[in-house]
Amino acid sequence: MRPVLVMNVSVMKNMKGTLEELTIANNFLSMYVIERVVCPGKAEAWTTIIDLNDVGLSEIPIKNLKGIISAC
Repeated sequence: MRPVLVMNVSVMKNMKGTLEELTIANNFLSMYVIERVVCPGKAEAWTTIIDLNDVGLSEIPIKNLKGIISAC
């Protein structure tokens, strides 16, 4: 089993939250998936897809993405 998480950057771009709030939300989601969704001993690894649909190159919130990725 290999779970897949999709981060929708267009939604993240429109959010008014700080980097700390986004990191807390990401950590909560990760822990929720680990504790409630993934079967122990069955998930070898998971994949995160960063969806850049409807986001221009200059609109990518690089600071927020780097902060979230480094917190993982």
